[in-house]
Amino acid sequence: MKIFKIIASIIILLTFILIGSPIKYNCLALNIGIIIIGSIYIFYKILKEKQNIINRKIDIIVLIFCLSPIIPLIFNTYSSLEETLISFIKYISIFNLYITIKDIVIKEENWITNILILGAMILVILGIDEMTSKTLIQYAEAIGLPYVINYEKRMFSILGYANSFAIIMAVTLLIAISKCKTTKETFSGFIFLFLSGVLLSYSRSVLLLFILIFLIYIFLAKDKTKIYKIYVVIINLVLSFIYMKIFEISLSKEQYILIWMTTLILFILSIIVAKLITKNYERLNKIKRDTYIKLGVLSVILIGITYFIGIHLDVPLNLFFDGEENDEVRYNIYNINPNEDYIFTFDINAKSKLNNVENYSIKIIDKKTQLSFNYINIDIKNFVVICNHLYF
Repeated sequence: MKIFKIIASIIILLTFILIGSPIKYNCLALNIGIIIIGSIYIFYKILKEKQNIINRKIDIIVLIFCLSPIIPLIFNTYSSLEETLISFIKYISIFNLYITIKDIVIKEENWITNILILGAMILVILGIDEMTSKTLIQYAEAIGLPYVINYEKRMFSILGYANSFAIIMAVTLLIAISKCKTTKETFSGFIFLFLSGVLLSYSRSVLLLFILIFLIYIFLAKDKTKIYKIYVVIINLVLSFIYMKIFEISLSKEQYILIWMTTLILFILSIIVAKLITKNYERLNKIKRDTYIKLGVLSVILIGITYFIGIHLDVPLNLFFDGEENDEVRYNIYNINPNEDYIFTFDINAKSKLNNVENYSIKIIDKKTQLSFNYINIDIKNFVVICNHLYF
């Protein structure tokens, strides 16, 4: 059993690394390996230990679900035989992995949660590396992962898609919260790490969904340590916002060592603060419920006021600074209404020693319209582009 546990741990961690971008599926070899290992485990349980591998209703449901890709083959309704067979292999490998780890999970629940947290931590580390020095991520193509240019400067690690990365972070964040207790303050550091990952992905929908689920948990849970967890999450939320701002400023100045040092320092600080909360937990528990409600309402009001003021402020978009170079920068503009006039104002001071053609260009693009402006050398203030009735 121990050898299967070790193999299962390696497989789960490999899936975090190899799954990569949705542009290209490169886990077929891993799927086949899982099927082989799972088959050995199934034969071992049936022949050696004389056990029935399908012994619960959930097992039957999982089996039916994993056999579903075979339906198009039976009724000859598939659009691509190759894609259908690959899908079938993927689902069968999922069933084999499920059968291999289900008994281990029942006996050792902490094992699977710790593996998932470790996998998510690897994704965050690779995410920071991808946005900074690219020391590790440069080897991604060597293991079959497609290279995805991070135009929007959103953290997506090796997944190539920020929202998928944010979802994984949110799920493992909830796991870390559930494991963080007065005797396990180390998990507070992982709460900080995963919360920072969600914030740096800039996935607002995932962040709001996490907040909603966490609030539902707080109201419904009968866990005696839920007040402790509220304190820990609030502290880590503050630390994560601080980290996000330091990350953004340091990234623009290419101070990558500072980013890594800040990550480590705030990770440790999160654990220290959690220990301080543990030390004073009895005193904090004596605070009346009405006080928490008042503080919560006040916090919501302050956040609402800050958001309302923020959306009405005009902030200049600084793309380049002295001495910096960028191959391409993209910026998405939201809250665009159809059939309206928009004025784009550019303060440009760009010069080159070489008179190359199209030294740089400005493109304003939507699905139906593209405006392009190419320049060699220019020194213009308040260059104005008037876009009449762009259909965004």
